[in-house]
Amino acid sequence: MAPQVLDQEKGGYCQKADVWSIGITAIEIAEGMVPNGDETEINIMMNILNKDPPELCRYEGWSKEFQAFVKDCL
Repeated sequence: MAPQVLDQEKGGYCQKADVWSIGITAIEIAEGMVPNGDETEINIMMNILNKDPPELCRYEGWSKEFQAFVKDCL
């Protein structure tokens, strides 16, 4: 879930939430798993609100354009 959706003071649901979802989906497709997928739901939500956005864990083989796309989405 996007930070904007979790933190209503940031505006709630908007187009930025959809862009966030694209970035998360790109990481999931590239790495075969969701970022922080091994954590509990509450920990994932707290990480989204309090930590830097997730990144690709494995940069090898991915173009600089793809890496920038993911970073820009998140």
